[in-house]
Amino acid sequence: MKLTEIARAVATQVTDKPNKPQLRGLHHATIKRNLAVSLVLCTISVIAVKILHNDRRKANYAEFYNNGQRAVATQVTDKPNKPQLRGLHHATIKRNLAVSLVLCTISVIAVKILHNDRRKANYAEFYKNYDAEAAYERMRKAGLFQAASADD
Repeated sequence: MKLTEIARAVATQVTDKPNKPQLRGLHHATIKRNLAVSLVLCTISVIAVKILHNDRRKANYAEFYNNGQRAVATQVTDKPNKPQLRGLHHATIKRNLAVSLVLCTISVIAVKILHNDRRKANYAEFYKNYDAEAAYERMRKAGLFQAASADD
């Protein structure tokens, strides 16, 4: 073959390539996206714990101490409300379990929607226009296979 024919063949191979999926840097892009999703979910869980747990606990303590001071100041014989001591750990575990189940469900749904569905759509789009025979012929002509001859 002449040098011009080889250059022409290489130029047509370069311009006739179908759109390939992103392979280089795909792992890093996936890691970045997963990191962003996990940061958002962690922020949501911290806010939920603050709202559900800390604010309620502060209100209970404030109510307990205010009632105690009010009772002493007014010399009322009524006893102030006592905090729950018996079974408190089990009640806290039940509430935390419910919160964690809700947050886990939300995170699983978010990962499915933001990551898995997008990935399935990318693969479906690629293979919708993919011609395996043309790709095989292009690779065979380029000489990538040992068992198939490149000159046909």
